[in-house]
Amino acid sequence: MYLLLIRFNYIKRINNIMYNKNSRRNLTVFWRQYFPEYQIPNGYHVHHIKPRSTFEDKEDPFMHHPKNLIALHPDDHVSIHLLRGDKYVHRNWIIKGSITKSNDIDVNGLNGHQRGSRKGANIRLNDIDENGLNSYQRHSRKKLKTLNENGLNCIEQIAKNRLDYNKKQWPELYNRTYFLENCFNDNGKFLRNKTMNDYNIKSTRLNGIKKFHNL
Repeated sequence: MYLLLIRFNYIKRINNIMYNKNSRRNLTVFWRQYFPEYQIPNGYHVHHIKPRSTFEDKEDPFMHHPKNLIALHPDDHVSIHLLRGDKYVHRNWIIKGSITKSNDIDVNGLNGHQRGSRKGANIRLNDIDENGLNSYQRHSRKKLKTLNENGLNCIEQIAKNRLDYNKKQWPELYNRTYFLENCFNDNGKFLRNKTMNDYNIKSTRLNGIKKFHNL
């Protein structure tokens, strides 16, 4: 119930963010606005609440929108399809389908998932519009031009959310004086590994704090 309340309370704040047809990516992008460490649990599936087969318009933006998605354990995913009466569902089909793709290795050493990703990437790269922009470039421009109620585009809002999260997790490291006194030795050498161990922080986040202090 708590997660559902959060989801619907924030619906209006995500209307200006650009989503594509990658359901896992869309769901992850949505939740990372509020929980920057969020990731779909390993082995979980992304389920479409309103079935894709019921959309007359296959380009309907709601189909793969986070409002229509939920991450489920494979057993729950199968149960929902069975209870819904979907005739094509086999108890092992949903669970084993992903495994089949992983084990389907071609002569180039690529499995089914990797081949699908490359095919999608090639389609987007070759989809050139009248301005000479491919699908990736058009999508990036839309994200930069579309502003939310805070006057921030998608990339700026995500960066702000991550910064706010980091400041809550490691407030002392965002104090410049504290950072200089505790994360550098007397010779001015940055004590990267010691700081990472002492504060249980990843190298990428620590680099971000160092950049924040212009060091």
